[in-house]
Amino acid sequence: MTTIASETTRSATAVAPTFGMATILLMVEWIVKQLQMLKEKQSQIESQEREIEALKKENEQ
Repeated sequence: MTTIASETTRSATAVAPTFGMATILLMVEWIVKQLQMLKEKQSQIESQEREIEALKKENEQ
């Protein structure tokens, strides 16, 4: 299975002569960090949604 980061890296190497490999790698690293943050936030949202549902049920009682 191919990860998003490795796909991005492969795509990035095709444009490396234009931007420079160091710039491309920095961009890939930034994108990977952003994806990690998004996953963490999504997990937080899902947890809060479960908590809200539990509180709604508690309020109904």
